[in-house]
Amino acid sequence: MSQSTYCIRGRQLGPDELETIRGVSERYWSQGRSAISRALCEHWDWRQANGRLKDRACQPLVRLETFVDQTRFRGTGYRAANWQYVGTTQGTAKRGNRHFRHDQPKAVFLYPLSRDFRERLNA
Repeated sequence: MSQSTYCIRGRQLGPDELETIRGVSERYWSQGRSAISRALCEHWDWRQANGRLKDRACQPLVRLETFVDQTRFRGTGYRAANWQYVGTTQGTAKRGNRHFRHDQPKAVFLYPLSRDFRERLNA
């Protein structure tokens, strides 16, 4: 695994935290994203100033994704850091409540938080 660290909502995530995310994701997968984020916040005791869990802030941690403009880049750095290519976007974007076509599809890379992430995405 890459030795990179990520900063999500002010929390630094290194290799140990990513392993924790993987384990918790596998354990609570059937209960959904909210249960996973709640379990992570409890594990890290990640709380708001009022003492409540930061489970909403934690929800982006259940998956790491990035989009790469294929007309300019190949995603080589992501591949080298063990990110998995999972497909391309349809070349649309959302602005407010509307979708519009811009015909610039992006490559989608995910950092796997569980070993069987492809099966889970297709479920």
